[in-house]
Amino acid sequence: MHRQRDEAIKRLAAADQENARLRRETADVSRLRGEVTALRQTAREGAIAESTALAWAARITLLKQRVDQMPDKRIPEMDFLTDKDWAAATRDADLTSDDGVRQAMSDLRRAAKNNFLNAMRGAFKKYADAANGAELPADPAKLAHALNANVGLLPSELTQLKPYFDLPVDETTLQRYQLRLHPGTLHDNLSDTIIFEIAPPMDDEYDTRYSIGLYSGGVGNVNLIADAVAAAAKGYAQANNGERPSEPAQIAPYLKQPLDPLLVQKYLSRLPADAAASNK
Repeated sequence: MHRQRDEAIKRLAAADQENARLRRETADVSRLRGEVTALRQTAREGAIAESTALAWAARITLLKQRVDQMPDKRIPEMDFLTDKDWAAATRDADLTSDDGVRQAMSDLRRAAKNNFLNAMRGAFKKYADAANGAELPADPAKLAHALNANVGLLPSELTQLKPYFDLPVDETTLQRYQLRLHPGTLHDNLSDTIIFEIAPPMDDEYDTRYSIGLYSGGVGNVNLIADAVAAAAKGYAQANNGERPSEPAQIAPYLKQPLDPLLVQKYLSRLPADAAASNK
């Protein structure tokens, strides 16, 4: 009986050890399966990310090629574009049509002007620091007080800022803007608009016009075709008892210069119901 008991205890211990080994192996298998699943998911995500990156790079390359085909829509500020700007311009762009490319180029010009004017704002401050012989205060009110008190800290023309840009700037680029300063009148929050874009739009339908101050900025969309159609529609309405025009031929006599009827119809259909009467 003692021997049988000892043998049973040994068999039970061996069974416990075997069960423990099986549990460890089962846990290892589950862990390995989890690792394999995670690796497969990572591989799939990596493949998708690589495919997306390649597709995006291809779109950027295509946009750059289309930009080269439209040199008349290019501005010198585009030298200030970043890779991020090019990628952003392709996000929703239809690069298969000239109209879509023109809209993408408008986005590029917008980003380019924004980058350039930010650089100009920095150059303006560096110029003032250099003229002062020491760094001026960053606080807007204190800076405004210093600039108002000493006209010598302010440039009289934008070409004086050239040495203070981090990237080389051509004078023809600076000539696209105008400095309008009234020494001694800057507000404490430096919200005054002092630099205006004066260059004509590069695209009659898709463009922008910028203006900035040291601590302010503004941008407006420019669409000369839409403005011309709206003005002609108003002229037609005034001559016809407020009647809203519906055909390009109706407003043709009121256009200052001839426009493609299809283009006119495009903007006639977009006019608000009361635009012909109020020119909104």
